This record gives sequence, structure tokens and C-alpha cells, in this order.
Amino acid sequence: MNIRVHHIIPILVTGTLALAGCASSPERSADLERARAAITQVASMPDASTAAGVQLKEAQDTLSHAEDAAASRAPYDEVAHLAYVAEMQAHIAEAKIREVHAQKRVEGAAADRNAALLDAREREAAEARQRAAAAESSAAEAWRQVEEAKQTDRGIVLTLGDVLFDTGRADLKPGAQLILDRLAAYMSDNPSTRIIIEGHTDNTGSDETNRMLSEQRAEAVAMSLRSRGIPTDRLETVGLGETYPIATNNTSAGREQNRRVEVVLSDENGTFRDSAHRTASNYYSDPHRSSN
Repeated sequence: MNIRVHHIIPILVTGTLALAGCASSPERSADLERARAAITQVASMPDASTAAGVQLKEAQDTLSHAEDAAASRAPYDEVAHLAYVAEMQAHIAEAKIREVHAQKRVEGAAADRNAALLDAREREAAEARQRAAAAESSAAEAWRQVEEAKQTDRGIVLTLGDVLFDTGRADLKPGAQLILDRLAAYMSDNPSTRIIIEGHTDNTGSDETNRMLSEQRAEAVAMSLRSRGIPTDRLETVGLGETYPIATNNTSAGREQNRRVEVVLSDENGTFRDSAHRTASNYYSDPHRSSN
């Protein structure tokens, strides 16, 4: 697996991301109890600490964040989201343990075992890997419930919409702080993850103005993350101007979609896919291009 999408959590984001409302104590307790039960079950499995120690620790840490949030009377959606992610991480750890067990059985099979038995063991290991992938997909869905996140050929890409900035400005709006709090928290919980922060604009204004504005917006996001304790060497910024529109620039709605910041996440080891990086140099140097 190139990246545990469940790490990507909880990390972003359109104007609908604002959390609101409170829930009753029984509702909070039910969410937390499901997560605790899942983690307790996994922790009791043989070889849990050696086969999935990292994954189990991640689940326990996320549960701790959820419990702290509940104790501080945070909004129900925040507590429920953290509890859900902790539960998904526990399932990932369980799948990893079962995969290790299956692999051990395969390796320990005697040479005289028939091919049918060996094939069955290999299928069991494959099924365990599929369960792990399914658990990661569920964790990614936890992101999608609160963020604009999607899997692409560049890796996981989080789209931070026009909600972050006023038109033509690079100053972060007050409403951007919750989004960036979540991204910073995710990066703190996953200290090997790196990100590429891309600034984008619509085609209003000159090429140079758009490119400078997009660079300033990307840097504004990076600066905000640095102020939250994220090291500079984990952040890359690039201004792409109007180079990569995701909608037509012929309508106000399309231009609004094009005014955005995109965050590309590395895998768990801090490695980006070969296709992760994009550049505006070829676009702006093409004498035959035309504006949308």
C-alpha cells in the first residue's frame, strides 16, 4: 500500500466543513465505546504488539484524542469523527495481524503439503490484505465526511476551496483556522508525512499577477502550518496560477472553483508519487495557449 489513507484523516475542505451542534452524553459514549471495544479486541490478539504495534498505537492515540475532546465538551461531530477513525485504525491493525498469522502459516507449511492446502493459505493472506485495504478505504471516507479529499493518480489530494481567501487576496479568512487546525493535527499524528501545497487561481488578471497570487496563497497556508508546529522541511509550496483549472473560467461559479489551494499528501514514509509534482513553466511559456 502506497499510503494509509486513514492517516489522512481527518486533514480540509469546502465551506461546508464548519462543525456545529452538540450531542448528548449517551451518543458520545456509544461512539467511544465502539472504538474502545475494537481496540481492546485487537490488543488482546496474539502477536498484536509485534505484528501491528504501529497501527495499534495509532488507534490508541486517536482514541485518546477523542476522549480528550469528549472530556472538554467538544462538538459531537468532532468526537464522533475521531472515534470513528480510531475504530477504523483498529480494524486495520486487526487485518495486519491476521495477514501476519496467515503468512506464518504459509511459511510453516511442510514441503509435503499438497498444493490445494498451500493455495488456501495464500488466499487467506490475500483476503487479509483486502480487509486491510477496505479498512483504509473506510478511514478515507471518514475524511470525506468533513473534507474535500480524493484518491488520484498523484496520491491523496485535499482541495481547500475559495473559503480560505477573499477574491484577489492571500490573507487567510478566520474560517480557515479550523481547517488548518485539522491538517496540522493530522501531520502531527503522522510525523513522516509530507505535503505539497499548490496555489491556484482563475484566469482573471494577468499571468504574472495570477502566478504571484497563487504563490502567496500557498505560502499563507504553509506559514499557518508552521505556526502550528509543522517543520518547514515537511512542506513544499508552488504557485500554479491559472494553469490547472478544474472548471470553466467562463462562469462565476467555475471561476470560484478554480480559486483554490490543493494539498497533495505523501505516503506514510514521506515519499511522493512520481506524478505528484506539477509545474506551471510549460504552460506560461507556450505561445499558442489561449485563455478560457
